[in-house]
Parts: sequence; structure tokens; C-alpha cells
Amino acid sequence: MGSDSEAFMNGIFGLVFDNKTGEVVWYGAKPRRYKKNPVDPSVITDQLGALLKDFR
Repeated sequence: MGSDSEAFMNGIFGLVFDNKTGEVVWYGAKPRRYKKNPVDPSVITDQLGALLKDFR
């Protein structure tokens, strides 16, 4: 294992495509988070909230 490995490591990414042109109109990413359980609903909720803050 390399120095970049942890028990839990996750990141979240999103794309929005224009249905007519097929082009990406928005891209969002939150960096990897260490030691945050990737299947914990509260972690996922926090990550999605941060990722989609531009749409609020």
C-alpha cells in the first residue's frame, strides 16, 4: 500500500449535461476525505450539500 491509503477514503463528483448538445454545462468535485466512512448517510449528506451548494 502506498502512503496515500487509509481505512476510509472517498470523494464525490458530479456532472450536468445539456440534453440537446450533449455538452457538460457543470462539473463539481469535492476532494477526497480521509477517515470518513463512505457509506455513512451523514457523511454523504454533507458531501452532497457541499457539492450542490451552487444550486441552492
